[in-house]
Amino acid sequence: MRKRAQWERTWALQRKEDVGEKVTIEVQPKYAWADFLRPSYWKARGKLDVPKERFISYPQAGRDSDGSELLGWAGWGHLAQAQA
Repeated sequence: MRKRAQWERTWALQRKEDVGEKVTIEVQPKYAWADFLRPSYWKARGKLDVPKERFISYPQAGRDSDGSELLGWAGWGHLAQAQA
């Protein structure tokens, strides 16, 4: 929980920086698998505690007969993205 509190302070400083304030932001420690309750959480979040379940869109890459947006998983390699 100590690392989480450090990151929360960093995020607060980043929000201040985003509105134009001058702040100094220190590099925070990365998370380790032991920081998570279950190994599956570590696999899903990683050393920066951000979700890996991200998606990307392929504008105007769908079929002509289907106007819906084509989405893909950001975890695909370049070959799988090209095939999509």
